[in-house]
Parts: sequence; structure tokens; C-alpha cells
Amino acid sequence: AVLDRPLEVADANGIHLGFECDLPGDLLRELIDHSGRPALGAYYDVGNAAALGRDLMADVQALGPVLCGIHVKDRERNGGSVMLGQGVLWAPDRAGRPARSPSSWLSAGTIC
Repeated sequence: AVLDRPLEVADANGIHLGFECDLPGDLLRELIDHSGRPALGAYYDVGNAAALGRDLMADVQALGPVLCGIHVKDRERNGGSVMLGQGVLWAPDRAGRPARSPSSWLSAGTIC
């Protein structure tokens, strides 16, 4: 109800609003789908999800077409933010397999 008016304005003007929260991807997708608002999408925070022990790829796949942005940061498990590469985002997975290098899946672009 609180977002009804802002979402109406966003829908009317072709603006997307990204909602960021700590829900697992499937539940966030359900929430966004239930809203029925094309302007509402998911803004997924990989640092928060990694710190909570979530399966990042499963979350991103569940969010699918409602994913409108990704917030890239790193965190300690159940702790605060740290420099990229110093937290759990690129730590070995639960099976002990080494983490992929951020350069294998992360790129950043800027407009100069």
C-alpha cells in the first residue's frame, strides 16, 4: 500500500524501481510477481546473499526477468562489508572447491 502511488507514477513514466532486501531469490520473485507492477523489479545484493550463505546462482535464476540490478560488494559471513575479495563472496564453496576469480564473471563499465 505504501508503494502504490510511487509504483503508479513509475509505471506511467517507464521507470523501474529496484527493491533490495535479504529474502531468498524465489521469495523475492514471488513478492514482486504478486505486486502485479511492471515497474517493480529486484535489485539483488550479492554481498548480503553470500554473507547469509545463499546460493547466488539459484537466487539469480529464480529472479530471472524481474532482476533489474545487482549490487556488488563483499562481506564477512554474518558480518560487515569488506573490500572486494576479502570476504565470503569469493571464498571456497561448501564442498571446498576454490572460488572463481571475480574477473571470470564480474565486469564494470563506466561512461566517460
